[in-house]
Amino acid sequence: FYVYENNVVINNKRSSREVVKDCKMRDVVGGSVIIKNCHIDKSEINKIQSNNENRSNKIQTNNEYLSNKIQTKNKYILNKIQGSNEYILNVNIPTRNKLMSNIY
Repeated sequence: FYVYENNVVINNKRSSREVVKDCKMRDVVGGSVIIKNCHIDKSEINKIQSNNENRSNKIQTNNEYLSNKIQTKNKYILNKIQGSNEYILNVNIPTRNKLMSNIY
């Protein structure tokens, strides 16, 4: 990120918000914020914003992927439990009684 301060180019790797903050100076008398001797290259701010959007989209995609993996795994576990329960219910009566007595 480049800031032109007093006609000197400063290479700055931080966010646009931090850079803009650095360019602002407090007016001691009024207490208001004034921008002094500072020009910000808009194209660099756009690059940072675009980069942030790309990162945000990547994170969202990754979160959706993880969410789907968790949902799939939960369905698989639920189906296994249901399958086990159906197995217990479907075995013949003496075996079922034996299985149930082991549970309770």
